[in-house]
Amino acid sequence: MERKTELKEVSIADKDTFYKYYKTYPVNHCDYNFSNLVFYEDIYRYQWFIFEDHLVIYNSVKDLIFMPVGEPYNVDFLKRISDIFKSYGKSGNFCFCLNEFIAANSDLSFYFDVIEDRNCANYIYKTDKLANLAGRDLHGKRNLISQFIKNYPEYETFETEKIKMDCENFRSCVELAKRWLNNKEDVDATMQIELQILEKICKYVKDLDLGLVVLKVKAQIVAFSIFSRQTEEMATVHFEKFDTDYIGVAQMINKKTAQFLLNKYKYINREDDLGLESLRRSKLSYKPDILLAVNLLKRK
Repeated sequence: MERKTELKEVSIADKDTFYKYYKTYPVNHCDYNFSNLVFYEDIYRYQWFIFEDHLVIYNSVKDLIFMPVGEPYNVDFLKRISDIFKSYGKSGNFCFCLNEFIAANSDLSFYFDVIEDRNCANYIYKTDKLANLAGRDLHGKRNLISQFIKNYPEYETFETEKIKMDCENFRSCVELAKRWLNNKEDVDATMQIELQILEKICKYVKDLDLGLVVLKVKAQIVAFSIFSRQTEEMATVHFEKFDTDYIGVAQMINKKTAQFLLNKYKYINREDDLGLESLRRSKLSYKPDILLAVNLLKRK
């Protein structure tokens, strides 16, 4: 590509640039989260460049361009970016297009077909909802948590501010994740990828400002969650694993994470469901306040 649009691989060294754009132009979708871009860089070979003061991210494995980050733009602006990629034999297709952009640009159909991408929709909850689990709809969650407390009254919770963010703690979490995966009946490639990322997460601990909540019973880790800042009002939970032998542990780590984040963020993004029916049922059962719908824009 020409010099002004030369693509770079995403690396830790780019953090300040990404953070600068996200601070000025907050993006709620979890795939833009810088931690996620670094986590999955080996899988999707993310690249990026600045185009007319807009941050443009590219998934080179799926051959998809993220919708640009910056001042509002129109369809012609997208077409110009798309043309750059098409001139190099790429699809020129965009991902993570919000319904609001489609509604505001009636001429979109001249250049793109709009395809709903339900599997990439993000589940976003008010933090106080997950922290308190009030109401009839979440009664079952409260019951399971009560069972956990009754069965394991000696449980302990350790958060980022109380637990050292080092490799020793993360390695212990990885061992739990391995047990969690071994107990799953419907293991897929995505779950294996998550485990690979967790195994190498040590090198990210200091640079990505990750948060950690750990749940222990008799000094043994039975659940953990890893999260980071998405926007000023939102945190994204990247990983949440638990030992299925403990009844109510899944609901407990969810609640404890939300309680820790309660006075820090208004919303929690629990990412997408990857098209997995069991994961979709689980995320829907918590009654998301926002189901952030996204679309693919396929170049004609």
